[in-house]
Amino acid sequence: MACPSTVNGRGVYFHWLMLIGLCALIFAQSHGLVLTNLPLPVHFDKVLHFICFALLAVLFYRAYHSLPFGASVRILFILSILSTIGYAVGDELHQRFVPLRVADKWDLLADGAGALFGLALYLLWCCRGGRGRSLRLANQCRS
Repeated sequence: MACPSTVNGRGVYFHWLMLIGLCALIFAQSHGLVLTNLPLPVHFDKVLHFICFALLAVLFYRAYHSLPFGASVRILFILSILSTIGYAVGDELHQRFVPLRVADKWDLLADGAGALFGLALYLLWCCRGGRGRSLRLANQCRS
């Protein structure tokens, strides 16, 4: 179940740029630069955290999967979850030092739950042959 060693260089850049872009957007939002004063329903921010960090976990996985280190799906899953949760912890710590923002353990819980759910759903989709480009992963899941 190791990843293929042949990697398209453009794919590597694309996956890493998508990941870095979402990380930058999360950082900007945490710093109060984007959409901070919108009226939201109670606890709707937890839903946004869940969705955003589900996507972040998938982007971490795809970025790591694009590298030629030949790690198994299980190792990439663990690395992606740990990276996503690490980023979530850093995000909450960052918010402690931003005026009018607070660090919230419930946000962190929503981030971790979103990461686990999102990446598990993505891998399940790929293993069932969800996309033509994801056939490499689907073949790994079957072997």
